[in-house]
Amino acid sequence: MKFYKRLSIDSKDPMNNSFAVESDGRIVTDTTKSIQIPLGTTAQRPGVLNNGQLRYNSSIGSSGGELEAYVGGKWEIIKTVRQSNISQQIFYNGNYANTIFGPLSYNVDITRPQNVVVFVENVPQIANLNYTLISSPITTSTTATVRVVSGTVLTVKSVADFNVSNRITHSGNAISVGTTITSVNVTNSTISISNALIGTINTGDSLTTSFSSGTYIKFVEDSLPVPTKPVIAILGFDGYTPPFAP
Repeated sequence: MKFYKRLSIDSKDPMNNSFAVESDGRIVTDTTKSIQIPLGTTAQRPGVLNNGQLRYNSSIGSSGGELEAYVGGKWEIIKTVRQSNISQQIFYNGNYANTIFGPLSYNVDITRPQNVVVFVENVPQIANLNYTLISSPITTSTTATVRVVSGTVLTVKSVADFNVSNRITHSGNAISVGTTITSVNVTNSTISISNALIGTINTGDSLTTSFSSGTYIKFVEDSLPVPTKPVIAILGFDGYTPPFAP
């Protein structure tokens, strides 16, 4: 006769249910204390990913971490029964040209733009019709329309999405590394930069700007051109509390 035995972690008490593996593979516990699940930072997530993995991520959350699970091919924060905070961000860089606004105070799943309520001043916008979400790395380009040998003011074809504080580079390396945009003039199509040129920019040369890391609102379709009005993002409808980056 063949007997199937349960595997108990407690060698002194085979019937102890504090933690045991039943003969059918079920893992059971009847402890009244707790069970410590894996804990680590975002960088310490496992290299081999499988749906159903569970851990405590100490890198995210405003109070030292959040529970997370690998569900449907991506890490999801496990929602707990807590009052979510609704927060408001206002972006004042509307100038009839910009289409990208941000970054948001925490990273929102870019496949769920409806989790961010967006207004242009007092006019509500419709997710996927008027706006979507994009995440870094984000770059946009334009071309010079006037030859510039020295100075910090560049005349360009379009100033759209060349936002103040963005990094800017030149295809011919006439702009030093780390140079940022300090101001934008839509009327004159000029961009002022933080450092003087170290070379010559010719008409037709490409200029590229890069955005800092994060999640951004991008206006599309019928919302273009974006008016010169504040863009307001209301966050927290996903049930999470900023700031963190899942």
